[in-house]
Amino acid sequence: MRAATRRTMVTVQKEVGDAYVGQWNLDPTTALSLGVAPFVKSREDTQVVLRSAELLPEGQPVEFSGFSLHRALRTAESMDSRADEETGGIRFADLASSHPVMVSFPPDLMWLAHPGPVVKFAEGIQRILPESELSSTPADSLRIALAIQNQLVASPQSFVFWRAAIRRDLPTHVPLTRYLIDFSIAVAARARAKLLAPMAPVIDSRTPNSVWLAHKVNLAFGDVIADRVNEGAKAPALLYALSFNPGVFEADSPSETLSTAERNASAALQSGLFEGIWVAIRGLPRISLSAGRVNSVLRLIRRLGVIARANDAPLWWSRAGLAGLAAADLGCAGSSFSLNLRCDDLYVDGGGMAGDYTQTYGKVLNPVARDLWEYRQVRRSLDAPEPGLADLGPCRHIPNELELASPSKYRVFFSKPYNLAAMNYLYSDWKAHIGQGETTPGREYLQTFSAPTNQWGLR
Repeated sequence: MRAATRRTMVTVQKEVGDAYVGQWNLDPTTALSLGVAPFVKSREDTQVVLRSAELLPEGQPVEFSGFSLHRALRTAESMDSRADEETGGIRFADLASSHPVMVSFPPDLMWLAHPGPVVKFAEGIQRILPESELSSTPADSLRIALAIQNQLVASPQSFVFWRAAIRRDLPTHVPLTRYLIDFSIAVAARARAKLLAPMAPVIDSRTPNSVWLAHKVNLAFGDVIADRVNEGAKAPALLYALSFNPGVFEADSPSETLSTAERNASAALQSGLFEGIWVAIRGLPRISLSAGRVNSVLRLIRRLGVIARANDAPLWWSRAGLAGLAAADLGCAGSSFSLNLRCDDLYVDGGGMAGDYTQTYGKVLNPVARDLWEYRQVRRSLDAPEPGLADLGPCRHIPNELELASPSKYRVFFSKPYNLAAMNYLYSDWKAHIGQGETTPGREYLQTFSAPTNQWGLR
């Protein structure tokens, strides 16, 4: 591991117990507001963020999935080319200048390796790789994309892909991992990203060596970024990526795999190659059903938070959703949430059935009722003395008839913007309670939430 000098620093404005409020200084002109942030996966999510940018506080980051970022950017470019009166939003460049972009890679795509999502990822590699430092020709990019696609689909839910990618040479004599690294940097550059979390192997309890494989890939990213910085080239700030399969979290039981991951993260931050720790955990809906497994997750978050704070660096929990409020109590500097507030796998084949309102319309967070409302609940509420959801001020809390009749309009113009406003409302409330000296406002709120979310508030 080569030595390097970190480029960012966390400034703490208020600290109570394990929790703190602060900002992340990314460069002399860019400060990121720590807290919660929307996670953008799809073209639809991109539309929502650009159309609803007024709901984003200044300095709030936006986390994008690197696997589908090339498609999201095409949507943004299409919106940029139209009149503002038609899109009703802002340009992507303006979004990126006011709201630092983070690019990350959810672990489920490469672990599950469903053909549909993998093919779309490979299309992104083919399109973006010619823009990378390796400057691959279109023919080489196609060959590399197909090699990655075929290897992933041939070996799902295993580490065969990563072992082959590290040692395999193409006719260019460059291992596939280097192409993955350069694709990641190139797509982040296209999105004007300030932050990058690598696509590292997911850590699995059935393969103890997976924790070291993940560490090795992280370091490979770190070395490439460090070389670029030393040469005077622009490069995003790099986070040390830790992704976990749910089996790693046993009920109230310590795990040597988790302890090793913590030690690796500590060493990575001390090397100066990484600016913080990024965590993703698969299977949160199932974990939420067990108080013991929830405790195991929160124990890891607390320990990683201590490691990050000791290095003046942040801990970021990707797609934590409402559990991010409990994590904030324990020193997790920031977390993201999907705009539909789902925490399960993103890259699966197929979709919801047309008559399934939960799948097609999604859910919307009522932060006052402390529940996730389905479409039928929202519709019934319109006949109440105080119709709709809680009035949060900056966005509409009652859908109109066009939105009620169209799942896509309901999601783009009502439920997802409202979820964005609701999560920001909750974090603002959390900060206010921290300012008053309370130590666990996130968990106290979640205790009275509907099950199974209330498990994240229990102690």
